[in-house]
Amino acid sequence: MKVSGNSSELVAADGVETGLPSRALLWLFGSFAILLTPQLDRLPIWLIAACLVLAGWRGAAQFGHVRLPGRWLRTGIMLVLVAVYITTVQGRFTVDTAASFFVLAVGLKWLETRTVRDFYVLFFILAYLGTVNFLFHQEIHWSLVNILAVAMLLVGLQIINAPDLPGSVKAGWKRLGLMLLKTLPIVVLLFVFFPRMEPLWSVPLVSGQARTGISDTMRPGDISNLAQSSERAFRATFGGQMPAYRDRYWRGLILDYLDGETWRQRDRDPLQHPGRVALDGGVGELESGQYDVLLEPTDQRWAFALEDSRAVSSN
Repeated sequence: MKVSGNSSELVAADGVETGLPSRALLWLFGSFAILLTPQLDRLPIWLIAACLVLAGWRGAAQFGHVRLPGRWLRTGIMLVLVAVYITTVQGRFTVDTAASFFVLAVGLKWLETRTVRDFYVLFFILAYLGTVNFLFHQEIHWSLVNILAVAMLLVGLQIINAPDLPGSVKAGWKRLGLMLLKTLPIVVLLFVFFPRMEPLWSVPLVSGQARTGISDTMRPGDISNLAQSSERAFRATFGGQMPAYRDRYWRGLILDYLDGETWRQRDRDPLQHPGRVALDGGVGELESGQYDVLLEPTDQRWAFALEDSRAVSSN
């Protein structure tokens, strides 16, 4: 066995990496898989596959099935993956593409995780990946997923710092729970008295990717990759019995004029200033055959309607 003088890395004679406890790495592997889950709907398939292969390569090397790549091979793998990424991005630089590149960087870091120092670096960038997830999903169930992943990182951190402690899964979670209880008063004090700034994920997400949604123009030539948006468009409340499913087709604008590159409406209504609308929209109690629409902000002056509908009030 050979001991490196400038690091804590131990390399066995057969090339198996033994400087890092396997149990600690397994917790990081599990956390990485969980942190990737919230972004699966937006990451390209090749990037997900690359991250899984790179992490799997590191896991196989930990148990002696393969050897980690040398410096030149690692550099070659990095250049190839970065080239594929640049080709996929096609010159667009948005929060979306930057977050995807960060995921690729995390995947590549697995091939460099050889020493305890590398473990700490990977720990911190995985924790940061958990905050990046909030750029795209802020629902409560995804928040719980991120909390679980960070908790797994902390269990792995226990193992790397105190390998002599009981190593059972139950013991690790118990120690983590006790530490969280000890820090809870400090967290409460900071929450109450420390000035709160807007989080990273409150920044508007600007993406160069076209999405389904509400617009009064369309340029088909600009759409290279269309994503289905699941954001709420509006709420509808019906008076009496709800129409049959086949009758609930909501009509928007009909774009019937192409000026060479952009579809528009041929005949547009003259611009009118919106009137003052009461809280109930002037409708009051809904009768059978009536409905009202609560539209999400769109910066547009029109809304969706069912076929053969007419407005109750002029404003």
